[in-house]
Amino acid sequence: MSDKHGTLILIQGLAGSGKSHLIELLRYDFLIQENFAASESSEKRNIDDLARELRCGRCCIVSERKYRSNVERSTFIQKVTAAVSPSPHPTIKVICFENDIETANHNCRTRTNKAHDPTGDGHVAQNDDDTRDYEIPADAIVVKVHRI
Repeated sequence: MSDKHGTLILIQGLAGSGKSHLIELLRYDFLIQENFAASESSEKRNIDDLARELRCGRCCIVSERKYRSNVERSTFIQKVTAAVSPSPHPTIKVICFENDIETANHNCRTRTNKAHDPTGDGHVAQNDDDTRDYEIPADAIVVKVHRI
């Protein structure tokens, strides 16, 4: 058993809020940016990989839209904590971008770094769904969404 504990940074926000840009600015050892929980089996596999990195004392970032609600986020954190055990629990930091759909949608339509959605329409539609159940926990670090 390792006596180290890692750091898990969970980054949440609407499409176009600036998650990818923030991740580029942070220092980390392990990143899963999208599709962490595409299926139950992929989520389990990714949690196992994440736990292995955290047990080694590494800094890990997860950005996954499934965890935008407090219930889903809490369940995820419980799964990670259980997977890391018996090593010390990781330090967990939650960074949430404001739920600013107007600015996020503007950025989706303006940005040029998402070749799979060149008009931004796909992400705008996703934001219409996500904004309704996007919850920012009281202990989160809240980041303003800026227009690009």
